[in-house]
Order: sequence, then C-alpha cells, then structure tokens
Amino acid sequence: MGKFRTKFKKAKGLEIVPQENNEEVILSENRKSDDKPLKKEKWINRQRVLVLCGRGINFRDRHLMKDIKTVMPHHKAETKLERWKTLSVINELGEMKNCNKAMYFEGRHKQDLYMWLSNLPNGPSAKFYVENISTMSELKLTGNCLRGARPLLSFDEKFSKLPHLMLLRELLTQVFGVPNHHPKSQPFVDRVYTFTFLDNRIWFRNYQILAEDGALAEIGPRFVMNPVKIFADSFTGDPLWENPNYVTPAKHRRMLRMAAKDKYVNRTDAKVRYETTQPTEAFNLDKIGQQVFTDNEEKMAEKLVAQESSDVDMDVEDDEDNEEKRAQNDIERVKKLIEKLKPGKDGKKLVKPKKFAPTTAGGKIVKKATNKKSKMIQNIIKTKKLGKKMIAQRVGFRNFSLSSRFLCNNKIKDLLENAATGKAENPQSEDEVWSTSPYPEGAVFSEKRDQSKKVERVLQDPKETSIILFPGQGSQYVGMAASLVKIPEARDMFEIASDVLKYDLLKLCNEGPKKKLDRTIYAQPAIAVTSLASLQKLKEECPDAINRSVATAGFSLGEITALIFAGSIPFDQGIKLIQVRAQAMQVASEQYPSGMATVIYGPDSELGKACEKAKEWCLESGVENPECCIANFLFPHCKVVAGSLEALNFLEKNAKEYKLRRVKRLPVSGAFHTKLMESAVEPFTEALKKIRIEEPMIAVHSNIHGKIYRSVSHILKELPKQIVKPVRWEQLLHIVYERKQGVQFPKTYECAPGNTLTTILKQVNAKAWSTALNVDRKDFKDERKVEAAQS
Repeated sequence: MGKFRTKFKKAKGLEIVPQENNEEVILSENRKSDDKPLKKEKWINRQRVLVLCGRGINFRDRHLMKDIKTVMPHHKAETKLERWKTLSVINELGEMKNCNKAMYFEGRHKQDLYMWLSNLPNGPSAKFYVENISTMSELKLTGNCLRGARPLLSFDEKFSKLPHLMLLRELLTQVFGVPNHHPKSQPFVDRVYTFTFLDNRIWFRNYQILAEDGALAEIGPRFVMNPVKIFADSFTGDPLWENPNYVTPAKHRRMLRMAAKDKYVNRTDAKVRYETTQPTEAFNLDKIGQQVFTDNEEKMAEKLVAQESSDVDMDVEDDEDNEEKRAQNDIERVKKLIEKLKPGKDGKKLVKPKKFAPTTAGGKIVKKATNKKSKMIQNIIKTKKLGKKMIAQRVGFRNFSLSSRFLCNNKIKDLLENAATGKAENPQSEDEVWSTSPYPEGAVFSEKRDQSKKVERVLQDPKETSIILFPGQGSQYVGMAASLVKIPEARDMFEIASDVLKYDLLKLCNEGPKKKLDRTIYAQPAIAVTSLASLQKLKEECPDAINRSVATAGFSLGEITALIFAGSIPFDQGIKLIQVRAQAMQVASEQYPSGMATVIYGPDSELGKACEKAKEWCLESGVENPECCIANFLFPHCKVVAGSLEALNFLEKNAKEYKLRRVKRLPVSGAFHTKLMESAVEPFTEALKKIRIEEPMIAVHSNIHGKIYRSVSHILKELPKQIVKPVRWEQLLHIVYERKQGVQFPKTYECAPGNTLTTILKQVNAKAWSTALNVDRKDFKDERKVEAAQS
C-alpha cells in the first residue's frame, strides 16, 4: 500500500526552561500571521481505479456502476468498451489514464452481469458473476455518509484461512480502499465496507458508522459476487483458481425450465392416480339413516319409548308422595317430544302410542330415565336435520363424479356462451334465469356468440404480407400524376379532392408551375392525394398487396396519409385536415425566414457543434428567434437540419471546418418539425378534434417514437406533436422491420411520388430493401411480372 512521509517545519527560536527534576521541555513559540503554514502531507499511495463497462449492460447494471463510482473518489471513468475489442485493451486504457487497478463490468444477454477486478498491467485478475443487485435508488435506506470520505474494510474470518480468499482480500483492499490524502477524498472515516463469505459467495454491504459504540445504518448499494476464476495475468493468463461450485446463468435457467417441466408431469400423474383410485360403488345407508327416513314415525316413537322403558332398571325408592306428580310430568314431556316429530308440510298428525307405561317408580331413578329419554330423542331430531344431507352426499358421490359433472360442464358452457349477450329471451327453467341482471335496463344485446371456443390465430408467411410507405413533403415534382390519369378511380379521387380544396389539383400536379407546387399549402395536399391515388394503380397490378398489408407508415405528411389508408380518417375529411395543416405551417414559416437542408457527414464530423455555432452566429447577427437543429433522422450519417436561413448559410460556408461532407437545400418553405412551427399546432389540433376518427384497421407507426397508435385518444394526443418534433424515420424502420434471424421480410411498396423512402430503406436495412418496389416507376408492371415468374 505504500508508506506515508511527513515533512515538518523546523522550529526556530526554541527556549530551554530548566525544571526541578532536571527535565528539559521544548516549547515552540507562537506562529506569526505572516509565517508560511506547514506543508501538507504528500500523497504517496497513488492508487487509481479505472471503472468502465462494455456495451450490452442493462439499466440496473449501469446504475450499480454509477453507485460504485459515487463511493469511490479515487476512480477514473472511461467510455463504454466495444464488444469486438479484447479485454487486454483495458491495460492500455489504464496506462493512458495513469491507473494501476481496473474494474470492468461485462454484460451478456442483457440480463447477466460479470465484474472483473484486475491489477494493471501484470495481474492477477479475478472474474465474478454479480447477483442480487440492489442500487441506492431502489433501497432508499436511512444511512448516509460524506461524499469522498474514507471507508473501513471489514472481511470475514474465512478470508484469512483459504488461499484464494486471501488473494481476493488483497485485491479487494487495493480496489475499494481509498488512499489517505487522496486529492478528491475527505479526511474522515464515517462508513464501513463489509465482505462476508457465505454460500460460496462474497456478500458486499456498505454501512454508515452512527456512533463509536458500533451502531450502523446501511447506505447501499448491495450485491453478491460469485467468484468464477482467478487469472495469473491481467484479464488473461493461466487460471490460478476455478470455482468448482459455479453454475453458469444459462445452465441455471435451463434447470429452472426442466423443473417447471417436471412440475407439469407430476401434476398430470397425480390427476391420473386420482381418477384411477375413485370409488366405483356408492356407500351403503347406515341404520340411523334408515330409521330417520322411514315414513311411519308413529311406530318409531312407540318402539323408542318401549325400548327405553325396558332398558331402565327399576330400582324403586319409597317416595309415595311424589309418585303421581312425577308420572304426570313424564307423560307431558314425552307428548311434547312426539309432537316435534310431526311432518311440517303433509298435514298428517301422529296418534298417541297404544301402549305407554310411564314409570311408576319415583326418586332419582325416574329422573335418570327421563334424562336418557330426552337425550336419545334429541339425537334423533338432530339426525333428521343433518342425516338427510349426509346420506344424500354419500349416495350421490359417484353420481356427481359421472353424470352431475357432465351437467355442470354443460351449464358452464351455456353461461360462457350467454355471458356477453345478457339474459336469455325464453328461459326454460329457474336454473337458467339470473337472479339479478348485470346489464342496465333497456340495454341492446348483440347476437349470441360462442366464447367457450378458443380463438386460433392464423399464422401468415412473411413473404405473403406487405408494408405500405407514404412519402412526405419534398418529393413533389411536376407531372407526378401523369401515369394515374388513365385509372378511373384515381381520377375520381382527384375530383373529390378538388371539390374540397376549391382548385384543380390534378392540373396543378401535372402542369405546375413548379414554384407554386413547391409552396406548402399546395404541396402537401398534392402529395397526399397522389399517394392515395397510386394505391389504385397498385391494386390493379397487385390486388393482394393491399389486402395482405399488415403495417403502414408515412414520412411527416405521409403519416396522415397512412391513417387515411388504414381507415382511421375519412378521405374527404383527411384532405381538409391536410389543408388546414398546410395553411397553418405556411403561416408559421412566413413569420421567420427558414428552411431545411440535408447534411451528409462522417464519423469524425461535428454536426451537433456546428448547429450550436450556427445558432450563436444568428444571435450575434441579430436574427429574431434563431433556430438550428436536427429535424429528420434519415439513415446513418445522414440527417436533415432545419432552422433559420442565416443558420443554414453558416453551415454551407463552414462545412469543411466541421467536416460536413455535403449540405443540400430542400425545396420546402419552412423549418418544419422545429419550435418555429409552434403557432401551427393549435389550429391543427382544433381541426383534428372535429374529425370523426376511428381505430386503424392495421398497424400505423408514429414518426415521433416509431411505436404503433393504440387508440383514438392516442392519435389525438400524439399526432399534433409531430409538427414541432423531429421525424425519427431511421428508428421507425428498425422497429417495423425487426425480425429474428432467418425470418423472411415482407414486401414493401412505396407509393408515389418519388423513390426517396426506398433509397433510405436501402441504407438502413438492405435485406428489407431487396423486396421493396416503387409504385411511381414506369417499369413497375414489368417488375411485378419478373417477381411473379421468380416466385
């Protein structure tokens, strides 16, 4: 760990004062205010730990690394390490950062975390599998400590006995121990790290020292390190020790799956054993049940009284005075008990017993006989109430397992079928009538549906499905609807749109002029109608392409076109909505001179810095409300920048300075998808609320985040944001065409005008582009013939 050396200032002007015991005491004079202070102690133990991670760790692992950096003031950070690089590169990084220790977090499968601790550059190094991670933000413990304070390190006694733990103890001490007098540390010790070896794992905890008596409060984080291997060199070399009890996470998950499989097999076996061990015959009636359910209750009462009278031993005690009174009480008591045995509904009355001989004996014996009679008859009454239910259960046990179960299944099936349709119109029995209806009075019920049947989803071949893409503003050109004039349905669509827009849209698309067509108020409706009309051409050449479409998306303006195609917005109302959007964006673009430009750059370019400098230059030039930011994410190393005209001019002039390969202006009249379009959001939102919107029949992906619109409220909430937020088209394509390895891609059709989207798709996903076709091309019909011949 090193030694600490201290340089003290030499005392000057010392005075020796003699004492009685001949001892000499050296007293230093008081330091004056103009004297130099004592020098600080030098930092001799220069331990620095390089903390970094590789690509592929999840958010929890990243937060754990952040917590460890927080409690280690002697660390140095580094960016993520690429996966294709070997771990030996960390030795070079440590040398560049002047670090002699390294802590590397390696993530696998986005769920497994490994921690490497190494002594740079010669080793040794240790690899751990990290389990049971709990970060500071998750735990919310009461402990706290000073940032940068030094900790105490407490190790289990086993770290002094086992050889490999002794090596790990020294490595952990040098990594987690904060050197004394470190420039970023504080001269306090207010916390303690504990390393406990339990269950072949090292358990890490971080506690605050509350008092000198040893009271602690946990701070966090907490995690468990499962040692895997110890290597002789740094991240490489021969293994010095290997954990024989270590089980890989993949093997552990496989064992869990096998255990779940055995659980199902055991449950199935238990079910078979239960069915095979069921009784085949019903239980026989017992004597009590036969006596209770006999119809002749009069004879039963006589038999019981006679049996009780004969069973009592008549040991008479002389008591002549009370003999007649007690006999009369016995007669009345027995009469009341017999009355209780009368049936309640059939109206029959029991006749008095023909032979009834009350006990003529008096005294205690008579009292005992009376109590015995009362108890026996009460038992008969209880048996009558409960015995019938018990016997019925015994008799019907087997019947329920065979016939009643079948009847119950039928009733459950009927309930499932009628659950969504309400009460039956003509109930056949009381069992089929609900006691209270769960539906309000006057509710209209749909036709009867069979919900007990399992709905099976039909799997489709990805080759037989299709995806429709719609372009946005900037793809217009004069004559873009010339090939659609021959299709009657396409001409009808242009006529309907012309009636809504109050000008001849077809003439503007085919004859121009170009300057008028490039204006936002004319370009957006023209592109939308042309794209929808080109679907009629696609329908003629390939009818299955529309019927088998599973998803659709549109670039900027094309998102509304996609919603019209998906049946969410009616055609005429959608054209009116696009007109309102175009007018609002045209007014917003005229407030501030602005535009858009496509920027192609390389990995060494500084596009973000160039946008900031352009915005600063506009501020210095006195431009009102300056803006310069990325508006469209097209494909790797290609973005569309939107902002003030002065900012775009700055980018064109200083492209070489910021290593921008190409800056090309787009034929648009405003900085769309920026904050300069905020004034267009409110009128578009009001127009959107007046339209009758329905849920899309197929998946429609949003430009903001690439996700699918879930409901009508989701459309009303997210669609207006698209005007002021950037179009993340590259991310959208990744979501749409995400497939497992070996799965085929669907066919992609780009509607007219232009072929911009298929060109972008080629740069993002070449495999998906190989099956893409452009409807606007003149040889689209020939391509369809070639494709059909190949298939």
